[in-house]
Amino acid sequence: MNLEGGEIYKKFMDEGKLMQFMVKHQKSLQYEIDYLKTQLKDHDTGHIRTAISVLEERVVEIQKYIDSVHDMIIRAQAVLG
Repeated sequence: MNLEGGEIYKKFMDEGKLMQFMVKHQKSLQYEIDYLKTQLKDHDTGHIRTAISVLEERVVEIQKYIDSVHDMIIRAQAVLG
């Protein structure tokens, strides 16, 4: 992708909006995980444990995305001065 001139600004603005959403989404998922953990019992809550596991994996995926965008911004700032 060619990110010269106005395209760089547009790309970063689009990524910024998406990043804001992803950060909020990640926090929401973490709140849900925390709540679900309060519902665990010694038995008959395997479905809750599965849900927690799936949500935790998603939180990790989102963090990887956030980290990659952050790294991209730092690299672009270094190039652009």
